Amino acid sequence: QVVVAQLPLALRRVWGAKAARRSKLSVRAAAAMAETRCSEDQTTAEDIVLGAQAQGAVRSMVPMCTLMLALVVAPCFPAGARVSHLQEPAAYMGSLAFACMTFAVLVGRSSDASLERNATVMSFATLGMRLAVHVVTIVFDRDSHTFLKSVAFCLPVSAAKSCSSPALFRAFLVLHNLLVWVRFWGDLERGATWIVVTVLVSVLSHDNVQQAALQRDLRTELASAYIELERVSEATTRDIFERLCDASVSLSTDGCITKASSQLPSMLGMMGSRLQGRLFSSLFHRREPKESGSFCAAVAEGPGKVQHRQVQLADIYGQSVPVHVFHVTFVGLDGVPTTVLGISETWCPMRKGSGNGASNGGTERDVQGDQSVASGRSSAAKAVLSAV
Repeated sequence: QVVVAQLPLALRRVWGAKAARRSKLSVRAAAAMAETRCSEDQTTAEDIVLGAQAQGAVRSMVPMCTLMLALVVAPCFPAGARVSHLQEPAAYMGSLAFACMTFAVLVGRSSDASLERNATVMSFATLGMRLAVHVVTIVFDRDSHTFLKSVAFCLPVSAAKSCSSPALFRAFLVLHNLLVWVRFWGDLERGATWIVVTVLVSVLSHDNVQQAALQRDLRTELASAYIELERVSEATTRDIFERLCDASVSLSTDGCITKASSQLPSMLGMMGSRLQGRLFSSLFHRREPKESGSFCAAVAEGPGKVQHRQVQLADIYGQSVPVHVFHVTFVGLDGVPTTVLGISETWCPMRKGSGNGASNGGTERDVQGDQSVASGRSSAAKAVLSAV
């Protein structure tokens, strides 16, 4: 009797311990999933920032390539005889600048897996190109004034525009100032001014690179937070639609169905596999104008804004199914919009036909009850989404 009396208590303890272990495992799994999701958001944000950096490197190379091309072509005209001695070094420097610009374009178009590695290689290549330009200037041009304009000032400033690593930029500045010392080692009396100017420009450029690196980190964190907020908003809206509407649908940029709830096939009498990848406008009734299916165009009126329209869908037999459609468009950092739809079926009272009055009255009351329920659900959906 004692054993029988203690048996329920022992079972409850065992079940409680198992439930506690399952709860701990679920919490750990949720934490691991959240950490993985945050890591993915951080990686995506870094890829976006690196792509923008590659585009900035391309833009910084365009003026140099244009200037070198002008120096190469200038001796062909009578007015360009004064810079004929710069034609050969301009050809070398223009070739290096064009090669680095081409590499930056390829880095901007590379895949996400190799984008970070290619961006690092691009930073080394662009800074190495500028040091090579410095060496070419020392070899071919002995004029101090041209040296000051093209090397002592332009190279550190242009390098600061395309480099986001302060440590790498400091190494570049050390080599750059050493080359300046090599250039004026034999004439310190005239070259002291240019050495001081080069040092001052280097300090200011290094401060710009540090500020750019800080802004890059902040942009990465902001982009990661924006991606997380966009995903939470989209998931919350879809969950509200699934709870308060009869069906929910997600549309891609071209209006194709990417995800549909199981209630939509039941509403239209279709199979769920036939809806995946199909244009949502193809579900419209033949009397419905095609302009009614432009849900993705609503992003111009403001992303994240809940909008409503009433359309007619067609079931598998071609019969009209009037519905209320609530739609919200979300735009990611890459500019690709995603539209979430909430669909609520509308009901209309049936006309009195043949049959006894009692049955007709009962049917009409049922339909009116369904209509009031549908109207209440639509109003609730609109109110909740407006609050969100």
